[in-house]
Amino acid sequence: MKHQLKDYAEIMSGLTLGKVDIEADTNRNQGLYLIRPNDLARDTLLCESELALFEPIVISETVKKRIKDKHYLQPNDIVLTARSTSYHVAMIKEIPAGMHIIMNNNTICIRPSKLVTHPEAILVYLNSLWFRKNVIDVEFPKMLTINVAWVKNLSFTLPDSAFCQRLAERTFEHRNLQQQLNQTAEQARLRLEAYLFNQMSEETAHD
Repeated sequence: MKHQLKDYAEIMSGLTLGKVDIEADTNRNQGLYLIRPNDLARDTLLCESELALFEPIVISETVKKRIKDKHYLQPNDIVLTARSTSYHVAMIKEIPAGMHIIMNNNTICIRPSKLVTHPEAILVYLNSLWFRKNVIDVEFPKMLTINVAWVKNLSFTLPDSAFCQRLAERTFEHRNLQQQLNQTAEQARLRLEAYLFNQMSEETAHD
């Protein structure tokens, strides 16, 4: 039997927010925050360390009245780019207490049903090279114009719960490995630059 993503999750678009300003006088992890498409590129799993980089926002009272409880992102929500030139997808893993995150209409939220205890399989599928090459690049070769109906009707069959649990563990292991590799690459880059600038300093001192 063929399944679709809508069989496993509620799928909804972000809000049309209009002008959004940065709130300068709000305590960290307090208030309202906005997740943007470029934030999805920070990591596949967005934990407290990534969310700490977000800045609190100020929106109009009219928009505030349109925000309902369902619009606040929750742990295990999967967010993907709806409109942009670059496709990204990430899962919210941890949200600090007091931090309320909303999306604008450039993103779409996939909120797994309560029966889906380990939705990482959905994340891995949507983030896979196969999906990017055979679906995203084919249907949106120049500009992403993804809508809720399109996401709902994506063909996908969730594996059994035992496999999903193992995949969730491997997804977190992959995140840790990727962070270690990024740190190693950054350290190597700094050493390379230091090698150059030390030489330049020595030559300047001899002039």
